[in-house]
Amino acid sequence: MTELLERYRRRPIRFIEVWEEADWRIKVYSITVVGGSLRPELLAAAKEAARRWLRQPLAPGRRHYGVGFMGVHEGPGANFVFLDWWADDNELYHQVYLSPADDPQHLQYVTPTGLASTVWDLRVLQLVLALGAFSVVAAVVVRDLQEFHRIAAQDWGAIPPPQLIFSTAYALASLVTLLGVSIYARRHCRTSVDIPIPAY
Repeated sequence: MTELLERYRRRPIRFIEVWEEADWRIKVYSITVVGGSLRPELLAAAKEAARRWLRQPLAPGRRHYGVGFMGVHEGPGANFVFLDWWADDNELYHQVYLSPADDPQHLQYVTPTGLASTVWDLRVLQLVLALGAFSVVAAVVVRDLQEFHRIAAQDWGAIPPPQLIFSTAYALASLVTLLGVSIYARRHCRTSVDIPIPAY
């Protein structure tokens, strides 16, 4: 049986800013060891690595929406940076960089190795993706409601279309789930997570 090198300990996760770069708006989060603070030089190196990627032209025919998020994780043994953004309606792109703990400015692009995230980074991905999915469902509900009201204004006996009923129910279920996750995090992760979610 493989033994862990160290026991799992929760690490603070904090929202830093909405970083605007060219035509992008990127939410930036930090992850540090308990009691630590993110080094400015690591944040600057993470932004520089992300800037090089964000300024590259996308493949022909691929569309993006100018929004994404970045995690800057300062660990005791290495620094881990990930950059994610949305494209083509429902696709999430994920880039990963690593640097030695004592040399934060030399981030290396390691996405082709298959490395995706640490267990702490998954917390950021979980929250952001859950909110993103809810936002998409909410947009569908609003669209279908507008169409239903247009029909109902012409015929008082109009029946809500199945897609409106389904999307509304799904949105409500998603909201209840998010509230449950939020309550659980506040009760059990009071000292380890501090993530206000600002609007883009």
